[in-house]
Amino acid sequence: MNIQEVKNEEKKNKDLPVLLFDLQNVIPTPHVNISSLFYLRKLNVYNLTAYYMPSKQVYCALWSENLSVLAGNDIAFHKILIVLTEENDITELITWSDSCVPRNRNSNISNSVLHFLNDNHQVKSVTMKYSLPGHSCVQEVYSIHSNIEKAMNKTDFYSPIRFIRIFLTSQPKTPISGYSNAI
Repeated sequence: MNIQEVKNEEKKNKDLPVLLFDLQNVIPTPHVNISSLFYLRKLNVYNLTAYYMPSKQVYCALWSENLSVLAGNDIAFHKILIVLTEENDITELITWSDSCVPRNRNSNISNSVLHFLNDNHQVKSVTMKYSLPGHSCVQEVYSIHSNIEKAMNKTDFYSPIRFIRIFLTSQPKTPISGYSNAI
């Protein structure tokens, strides 16, 4: 079975909790179309997006580089925060993400999932699945990122706070229902 067939089987089972994760491209602020500002130092904002399949809810974790860098520890922390917001009556969880080693396939992520399982006795198993390099399985998340980037390109913003407003209104069909704001 290839990745797409496995994912289609998971979609058919409506009660199976599947969480898709991906990190959006780095978002520099200010985001303006003025040439004199192009070479100035910018504050980078990171957005980890999760799409929860059964309820079709979108969760995002935002943080800026002044608070933390883009490392496996931060990704693990925000993934666990997102899972904790959805973890009310689930006993098993399947996560899908791309196969980027520094962000997704490392010991920090595995250890954080193990720590999560030890702390939350209701969840019995977490299955982490990764797509092959060059063959993504998280198109739902890519669609969300595309909508955010379209909304970003329609307006200028000078701070991460303004980006949050753009960000929250970028999903008309499936609004972003929860986000961790660490900006």
